[in-house]
Amino acid sequence: MEPIDPELLNRALAALGERFSMGVILFDGRLDLIWASGATSGVVGWDVSEILGRNVLDLVHPDDIERVMPMLEVALDDPLARLNRSSSVRTAELSVRVTDPGGGWRTVLVAGRVIDLDGNLVVTVRPAEERVAFDRVLQLLGRGERLSMTLDGVLDIVRAHFEQPACIVHSVDGSTVVEGDREALVLDDADELLAALRDRGAPCESIDAIRWVFTVPSAGRNDVVAAMVLKAPWADDPAPYDLAIIERVVGLAALAFERALFDRQLNQAATTDHLTGLLNRRSFERELRSMPVDDGQPVLVLFADLDGLKEINDRHGHAVGDAVLAAVAARLTSAVRSVDVVGRLGGDEFVVACPGLGDARRDDLIARVRSAVEGRVVVDGRDVPVRLSMGVATTADGAELATVIDRSDLEMYRDKRARRHLALTPPV
Repeated sequence: MEPIDPELLNRALAALGERFSMGVILFDGRLDLIWASGATSGVVGWDVSEILGRNVLDLVHPDDIERVMPMLEVALDDPLARLNRSSSVRTAELSVRVTDPGGGWRTVLVAGRVIDLDGNLVVTVRPAEERVAFDRVLQLLGRGERLSMTLDGVLDIVRAHFEQPACIVHSVDGSTVVEGDREALVLDDADELLAALRDRGAPCESIDAIRWVFTVPSAGRNDVVAAMVLKAPWADDPAPYDLAIIERVVGLAALAFERALFDRQLNQAATTDHLTGLLNRRSFERELRSMPVDDGQPVLVLFADLDGLKEINDRHGHAVGDAVLAAVAARLTSAVRSVDVVGRLGGDEFVVACPGLGDARRDDLIARVRSAVEGRVVVDGRDVPVRLSMGVATTADGAELATVIDRSDLEMYRDKRARRHLALTPPV
């Protein structure tokens, strides 16, 4: 093999020191900075001439010095042992804060090696924003933070790498939402953009001189859940390394959506009745306790019992009984206001909490519910009659919230007995 051309070697070293987003610094055995590559200034914020001769203790945050110094002391106390270490031993990269010209602190990633018996150190330094952003996203995913916060963390990775506005467009709640920097869209076409990408189906990309658009696939990668949009950093196509970063970011965004869907399904299973979709007992009671009755606002609670559910199950089967319960839940929900809270306590028992309604409205509420719910439900050709027994109780005192359901339950049983007695009493 022919010896390498010294001029070529010099150009390579110059490129390493000047054109990569990584600085190279040389410290002497006293930890004074004696040389730095030109790229160092872009990483730490100082012109190289301003930091020559400064000691590491003057540059690094005091709290980080406590972490770094023990490792430096080991290297400087026995340079020979460090020099004899195999070159295959990986050099650890540490996150440290260094002072910047504005008087603040800038987080960077540093790694170093002893290069001679005098204890001179060569240190690489590069921006930490990207790795810090990656670590933050993993923490957000692990803690199950809300989707918008996690997506903002994902976008921080894009901003750190490309130094351009970025956003994620999705509609997981039914309406189109732009998370992040809306100006990254360039055009106000979030709805049209998302619809077009979903029509195309499989993961795809759209790259031009104005913006870069990448789809975020579902967990099964068979449809599109979102679009990540980045204002084009340059006119040319992204380089392979840039595409690798994008691929990792898109993967994290997909995980964020998958985690949000899982959490939503878990929450729904824990808070709703699986048969009717209404709130379960625990969730209903939580909603009831949160109503502002202590401000003098009354709460009216209606307790409704589906008459004859056992007979329906015995005669037609539980599948028909379940269908009747679901129909009653839908009719009951349609009969009350959007601010009212409807729940199923279990079995044939339903309950409605109506904030702001007092005793004066009880008869009107009962009439509306009876008119909407009672009648017949047709299931698989079977005509099933539906009747309700109902009771109502009100309170304007927060201390009584714990008993208002029980009181409405008692009223319901009075209604059931009265209706049964009426049915058994022969006409005069």
